[in-house]
Amino acid sequence: MKTFLHFSLAILFSLSILGCAAEEKKLPARIKEIAIDGYKLAFEILPNKDFLDKTKKTDKELAQGEEAMLSMDKSMTHHFAVTIKDEKTGKEITDATVKVKVITPKKEDQIKTTMYMTNHFCHYFKLAEKGKYEILYWVKIKDKDFKGGFYWEI
Repeated sequence: MKTFLHFSLAILFSLSILGCAAEEKKLPARIKEIAIDGYKLAFEILPNKDFLDKTKKTDKELAQGEEAMLSMDKSMTHHFAVTIKDEKTGKEITDATVKVKVITPKKEDQIKTTMYMTNHFCHYFKLAEKGKYEILYWVKIKDKDFKGGFYWEI
């Protein structure tokens, strides 16, 4: 009887571990949301492969263009995206200027002005090393300027 109980518990424990592993794969990409002066900014940083896999599911033509762009500069490792919405209306902002400065764990920086593509402002960055990155952003919407920053762990 004890052997049966131990065997049953071992199987139950094994199945619960497998269940947790399956759930981890279903988790959405990490997104950092920031509310600032009536706007909601949602930042997403994905490894290029994950971004391309996600894009291929929704827009194969866009994915081909992204692959071509990445083939020109293979040092870029991550896709940086930000969506901006008006908090009152929920309307997406498409006519902003978004500049991003990424400071690596080794204190090297990359500064880029994003491009609006499909439904977000984006650019590629080289985030090759593991560690904490400082992300600084400057957003201009109409006549308003917003500056801020946050940390992102790779």
